[in-house]
Amino acid sequence: MKKFNGFESYNLVTGLELLRESYLADIKAATDKGKHHIFSEGFANGTIDDLIKIIKDNTKRDKFSDKK
Repeated sequence: MKKFNGFESYNLVTGLELLRESYLADIKAATDKGKHHIFSEGFANGTIDDLIKIIKDNTKRDKFSDKK
């Protein structure tokens, strides 16, 4: 599998963070109306965190950054 470059990784992670905000707002809106959402906050956060980890694990190392 081709690894992501830094720009691709940044865009994917940013998109997932926006998706997380949308999920959590939707869950909160349903809860405020007294309804039960199909997803819990924990599930939404866990899923997004797992996807971000996969993206970071599959991102090329920046050869110009500090070597650690």
